[in-house]
Amino acid sequence: MKRLLLRLGAAGNFHLESAMKLSIDTDACVSCGMCAERLPAIFRIDHAARSAVIVRQPQCTEQDDALEAAEDCPVGAIILRR
Repeated sequence: MKRLLLRLGAAGNFHLESAMKLSIDTDACVSCGMCAERLPAIFRIDHAARSAVIVRQPQCTEQDDALEAAEDCPVGAIILRR
């Protein structure tokens, strides 16, 4: 079961926020670009560091794609925490 956080604001102003947290194991990453190609709003390749970096955490609607990117990473460098 996915865990979601509810943030409350003014009356009627709320949004759901994912409890999913991504990170990159920069020592393992080989900067193949698969993640950045699949989800450019979330990942990009830092050519100087020779590693993928997280641009921002996935929104609720992007969680399944982020999970697939983590599963498909050839070296397992995308770390997913819930």
